[in-house]
Amino acid sequence: MKWSELCEKVLKSDTMKSFQRLGIKNLNQLDIIKIIMRKDNYYIALFNKDILKIHLPLLSKLTPMTKTLEWGLDKTVFGFVFDNKKQTIKPEFKNTSTEMRKKMAKALRRRFYIFAFVSILLMPIILLFLIIYLFYKYGEELKNKPSTIIQKQWNQNACWKFRYWNELPHLFERRMNNSIQLAINYLNAFKNDVLNIFTTFFAFIFGSFAVVLLLGGLVDPYFLTNIVLVQDKTLLYVLGILLPLLIALRNATPFVHYDNDPNTLMKILQVHIQYFPAHWINNAHTTKVNHNIILLYI
Repeated sequence: MKWSELCEKVLKSDTMKSFQRLGIKNLNQLDIIKIIMRKDNYYIALFNKDILKIHLPLLSKLTPMTKTLEWGLDKTVFGFVFDNKKQTIKPEFKNTSTEMRKKMAKALRRRFYIFAFVSILLMPIILLFLIIYLFYKYGEELKNKPSTIIQKQWNQNACWKFRYWNELPHLFERRMNNSIQLAINYLNAFKNDVLNIFTTFFAFIFGSFAVVLLLGGLVDPYFLTNIVLVQDKTLLYVLGILLPLLIALRNATPFVHYDNDPNTLMKILQVHIQYFPAHWINNAHTTKVNHNIILLYI
């Protein structure tokens, strides 16, 4: 179902009464988007305006924004500040008096302490849950596409910085997917000879072993299954490990784009991410800007 068709059904349904309670009388598609994105827009503002700064000790440039931390912020900050029923900020937080601001700041600080204590207390359970979750979510994908192991994507901090106001999730995801290869092209413009030598060498070694094992399997059908190396592990088991490693190393080897001018590649990338700080202008070839992109692209 298209978005326009969905909006038309909403406008014709009985849910219009619920929107009228929010103070919206003449509802249109833009109003529906604003209602859906109202809470996310506050998230976007926190990151776009650098209001929320989360850094690791001794690593001030690294922002460890994860889904778990995002969930924690939702419960500690927005669960306290945002009124889900009225889809707006609670009135007490709009009070500009110094006394009320101090009171709300103290209450919010207390919620942060409680969240930190509960997180540390439940860390083993959360870690176990995340391992099981990641296993079921990416297990089949890693089996079919081993290159996913080293595949990079924009981190959560970058996603909130790049997102437009009132941009729906599916549109934003499509835009980010289109920008991933462009970011790879930009990063590959900075040659890493050590990485090239490392990945090429081990890809050659693992590839040679894999070819020998495959040829042996063609000559003798029982070659891969009858020869045991260590603890009942046959050559077929070894081949099953070598092939994913070989694919991962091949994908880790940087591909030099035909147009390796960083400034040109950055202009193409900027069209999709729509994020271009002033100090990036005509400086995309510098190590500083390259490092900025790396911090957003891990």
